[in-house]
Amino acid sequence: MAKRNKKMVVVFMTGISLCFLVFISLQTTIITSQVKNTTTNQYIEFCRQIVQARADEISYWNDIYVNDLRIFTDNPVIKTGDIEKITAWIEENRSMRSSVFGNSFFCDPTGKTYQLGSEASTQISDRSYFKEIMRNGKDYFIDDPIFSRALSAYVYMIARAVKNNQGKTVGFFAGSIRPDTVAAITDSIRVGQDGRAFILTGDGSVLAHWNSDIIMKENYLTGQLEHTEGLFEIAVSMTGGESSYGYYKNDTGKKLVVYAPIKGTTWSLGLEVPVSQINESSHQVIVTIVLLNLFIILALIVFCSVAIARIVKPLQVVENTIIGIAQGDADLTQRVNVVRNDEIGRLVDGFNLFAEKLQTIVSSVMKSKNRLSSVEGDLKQSVDNTGCSITQILCNIESVSHLVESQADGVEETAGAVTKIADNINSLEHMIQNQAAGVSEASAAVEEMIGNINAVDSSIAKMSTEFNQLATEARNGIDKQSNVNDVIRMIASQSEMLQEANAAIAGIASQTNMLAMNAAIEAAHAGDAGRGFSVVADEIRKLSETSSEQSRTIGDELNKIVTALESVVISSQDSEETFNNLSVRLSQTDEIMGQLREAMVEQQSGSKQILAALHTMNESTQEVRSASVEMASGNKTILQEIKMLQDSTSVIKNSMNEMTAGARTINETGAQLHSISRQVSDSIKEIGQQIDLFKV
Repeated sequence: MAKRNKKMVVVFMTGISLCFLVFISLQTTIITSQVKNTTTNQYIEFCRQIVQARADEISYWNDIYVNDLRIFTDNPVIKTGDIEKITAWIEENRSMRSSVFGNSFFCDPTGKTYQLGSEASTQISDRSYFKEIMRNGKDYFIDDPIFSRALSAYVYMIARAVKNNQGKTVGFFAGSIRPDTVAAITDSIRVGQDGRAFILTGDGSVLAHWNSDIIMKENYLTGQLEHTEGLFEIAVSMTGGESSYGYYKNDTGKKLVVYAPIKGTTWSLGLEVPVSQINESSHQVIVTIVLLNLFIILALIVFCSVAIARIVKPLQVVENTIIGIAQGDADLTQRVNVVRNDEIGRLVDGFNLFAEKLQTIVSSVMKSKNRLSSVEGDLKQSVDNTGCSITQILCNIESVSHLVESQADGVEETAGAVTKIADNINSLEHMIQNQAAGVSEASAAVEEMIGNINAVDSSIAKMSTEFNQLATEARNGIDKQSNVNDVIRMIASQSEMLQEANAAIAGIASQTNMLAMNAAIEAAHAGDAGRGFSVVADEIRKLSETSSEQSRTIGDELNKIVTALESVVISSQDSEETFNNLSVRLSQTDEIMGQLREAMVEQQSGSKQILAALHTMNESTQEVRSASVEMASGNKTILQEIKMLQDSTSVIKNSMNEMTAGARTINETGAQLHSISRQVSDSIKEIGQQIDLFKV
């Protein structure tokens, strides 16, 4: 018994421990995920704020450097764009050069520089800041760092445009800046133990970095970054001017990079934080949760062990008592003597009440056993008598059921015959209805055809009239076309006369021209006395030339008119021939229309005869339809009577079947009662033997 109790305690504690382990695992997984997500999001937002603030700070310093150039760009002398004046002004004001810039100069539109210091002039038209200011029209530009041989260091150029009073760029001032300020700002950015910042230029070069060995030596876009995954994609996004974050991996682990562009430049500031540093706080939370849960499990095991021991001890007393009742002489007078004011005490009280109730029940059962023994014989005799009566009733019901089935078969045959007659009547009625509908449709079609024939006849008459009128118009057209042909021929003959007259005018003009030439020759021989005559001769010659030109023009036009008249004559002849053909066709068509009209009259007469026959057929169909309706009404009455007879027969048949089934069920129940009476007798004996074992 003690071993069983220990086994129960071990099983119970093992189950509780497993449940708590599963709960702790799920809890740890969920909390870890939430803590990691929350911590990562907070780190990203915190780093974004730092990056944005420091990028704005670098931009602010660059703006200061740009504003330092205003002392030069806003000078009235510089705005004139006069190189001689600008050069003289620079020579006089070299002391104004700011110590912030490594070197500063003015650049004219050709790319030539005029230094504020002792440096020699150079040509910078190929530099990017020259192109941005002079060609792209920017007000200022901050270039990526380059190596200055004069300063032996990397510098980046800041250029500010010089505009004249009309707003046109006439040059720019530029100054070189060491990236020390930018590097100082970048080095001051720290997040946790290992969070550091860096700056990439527009071409991917490292402008600032905590590792000074790679500044302006490493390029994240073109350099071969070994054992690094994802850094190239981050560099592409940074040099593209995006503000976001990303992850990359190297030999030291996974890193988070939050970045943002620096306004006014092509640079981008990035803040790199190891993911292990971000997850450090979540690891501490996990360790704390695991230790706390293990402590709770140990405390729970100790508490459960003590509680189970207190519970098991009184239960052992109850167990011994129950085993004593079961294994002894079934003494129901025994009770459990345990006094407790808890669940165990209530369990003991319940067991004692159950034992008392069981004692009362067994005592009553022993008394009932004696009464059942006396009733057993009477029950067996009654069951035998009932079985004989049920057998006789069942025979009578079967004979009546055979008669009812015969009657039902006759009624079914009659109903089938009447139904078939009804179906034939319905088919006949449908056929009559279809015939009536067909006759009505045929009548309507014939009437419509007669109407169409009348309309066609009227149209034919009208067309005949129109054809006659058209033939008359065609004959008139032939006559008019003949008159037109005569007029055209007369115009053609007159055109020939005009050509002859024009030829005569051309001859006169030619002779006049010859006379004018002779007169001019004679006037020339006469000298001064013939000058007036020479003028007249010259005018006559010009008039002759003009007349010749006009004669040629008129001749050309007359030739065109003749050609057109010839074409008109040919067209007129074709038109006259067409009118003649049209007149012949109209005569033939008129004859056909007469024949068609006679045919339509004959068809109209035949259609009227068909319509009369259809009216007669329609009247006969209506009489047959009325008789069919009367037959259908009478057949429906017969069907209703047959249906009522079928229903009555069906009810009687169902009742007899139910009586037969009930009688059989009663007979089967009687047999079962006979068997049950034997089983009851045997059971009473067995119960008596078992009840006699109890001591009440």
